[in-house]
Amino acid sequence: MNTFEMKTAIHFGDNALDRLKEIPYKRVLIITDPFVVQSKMINLITAPLNSAGIEYDIFHDVVPDAPVDKIAEGVKKFLEYQPEAVVAVGGGSAIDSSKAIREFALKINNYGKVGLIAIPTTSYFFCSSKRYCSTCKISADLREPYSR
Repeated sequence: MNTFEMKTAIHFGDNALDRLKEIPYKRVLIITDPFVVQSKMINLITAPLNSAGIEYDIFHDVVPDAPVDKIAEGVKKFLEYQPEAVVAVGGGSAIDSSKAIREFALKINNYGKVGLIAIPTTSYFFCSSKRYCSTCKISADLREPYSR
């Protein structure tokens, strides 16, 4: 017998971002890159949260192939804000960084389950449903990829 299970729910199509009004969280941390904020694309995410009365804060310092120091900055923000969920917005780096930030923060201060909502803005879409992430450790001028 073969079994394939996946806990991930994927919402797509017209008005898919309106689903953010219905999430069961009252306090979320949005994790994204500077372009999403500068281009005002972030408003597509914050508008439904605002209309639903959901509090949010934004960590927008994600960079490609996230070095450990950027993940550490995100963990600090997470621990200070203590969200009920993380909303990852962007490409692979934003989504992978969000997974790493949430995982490390909960290992430091496990105060319960924290949801993860991924909103891909690139073709990374199907990879974003995986449970692990890719980040980079910078040592000298050598990048060593590793996964969790």
